Amino acid sequence: MKDINECRERLRGIFNITVTPFTASGAIDFPALRENIERVIGLGYDGLLIGGTYGEFPVMTVEERRELFHQVMACVDDRVAVMLCSASADPRDARELTLLASELGGLPMVTAPFVSEITDQQIVSYFKEMAPLSKTGILGVQRAGHRHHPLPGAAGTTGRDPQRGRHQTGRSQPHRHRPDCQPSAWASAPVLCFRSGLPRANDGRV
Repeated sequence: MKDINECRERLRGIFNITVTPFTASGAIDFPALRENIERVIGLGYDGLLIGGTYGEFPVMTVEERRELFHQVMACVDDRVAVMLCSASADPRDARELTLLASELGGLPMVTAPFVSEITDQQIVSYFKEMAPLSKTGILGVQRAGHRHHPLPGAAGTTGRDPQRGRHQTGRSQPHRHRPDCQPSAWASAPVLCFRSGLPRANDGRV
């Protein structure tokens, strides 16, 4: 995706939460990852979420995450939209990975630094600083335990808290649900936020 407008058009539908496979020695298993990406695209998913949702990113080095981004985007070759997790407890790493994800044509997925001392205003300030880095915008994900924040410049739009509401039980019917993805402006760059609910199941759908 080359810019926020294209990202706005393509960030819809059902995205597969794609696990990062590792070898027995702890290296990223790129052949297995490419095989899985091809399988997911062949199944008709609208996009991929790469590099974090199963909890792997906190134990990966920045170098590993850079290589993961490059390998995934080369494999996908713009056939579907890709969200790349650029979250980090270290804002310096998050900044670097957010820039890289955008340069490669992905949508950076950013969370506020996950430390207990962070304040609500610091969360807002953090996203306001990160958003202008990406030409494709960012997907701002609120961490558990924090309430929604109004997004500056877009009345009624809120950040997405992945822990809100009750967990979906059983298998959802994803074809009945389309996320309402709306842009809002933080500084000079828009942020894409899901405003409507989307049921979650335990089989890699978001």
